[in-house]
Amino acid sequence: MYEYGDDYGVRPGVKTYDNPFDEIEAGGIPADTDFITVAQGQVLKRGAVLGRVTATGEYVLSAKAAADGSEKPRGILLFGVDASAGAKKCERFVAGRFFGTRLTLGAGWTVPAVAAAFDGTPIHVLTYAP
Repeated sequence: MYEYGDDYGVRPGVKTYDNPFDEIEAGGIPADTDFITVAQGQVLKRGAVLGRVTATGEYVLSAKAAADGSEKPRGILLFGVDASAGAKKCERFVAGRFFGTRLTLGAGWTVPAVAAAFDGTPIHVLTYAP
C-alpha cells in the first residue's frame, strides 16, 4: 500500500491506495477522471471495466450479458475499492489510453470487444501489450 499527498509524493497520513503504478495507462493522450459510486458487494481492482446500473446509478464490474444497464462499459476504475460492506465513492477514468490486456474484464468480455464498446468515446483500449 502507498500513501499519497497533494503533491503526489509518497507521504504518510493522506490517502492510501493499492500501487497505482501498474502500467494500465498507455499514455499518449490526456487521462481524465470523474467521481462515482461503486455498488455494495464488490471488491474491485484498479483497471476494472465498469458499467452503470440504470435503476440505481451505481457502478459495477461490467458483464456483457447483463440486462440492467451495466452491460455498457462506462469507465475504468482509477483505484481499487472495497465496497463489500456498503457502496463506496471512488474515481473512474472517463478518458485516456489503456492496455486492454491489463484491465479487469467482467464475464463475457474480451479485450477486442471492450475496445469496440469504448469506440467513439474518449477511452481508447489497445488490444496489445508492450
